[in-house]
Amino acid sequence: MEEIFDKLGINKHLKAYAYLKLALKVYQSHYFKIKNLYHYLSYKFQTNESNIERNLRYLINKSIQLGDYDLIINIFYQKDCFPTNKQYLKDLDSYLKHSFSN
Repeated sequence: MEEIFDKLGINKHLKAYAYLKLALKVYQSHYFKIKNLYHYLSYKFQTNESNIERNLRYLINKSIQLGDYDLIINIFYQKDCFPTNKQYLKDLDSYLKHSFSN
């Protein structure tokens, strides 16, 4: 997972790095609605849901700007707009499941 994060341009020093790692683990084991996921993450990291959402949005924007363009297109299929937080999690989860199943 961390190797793919590096290729996506996701910096480990960002708060949302830890949010994203836990979100993907939880998302893979329990299918949460995104608002419930934010609530769970805010509880785990002792912050509020809006901080979780904002930090994830920042991470996604940075990832799109700094990451491997071909990998981003391969995962998210979008060339002209940023994916939503929900779409980013869903597509990244699908990509990780596919990558690790081979």
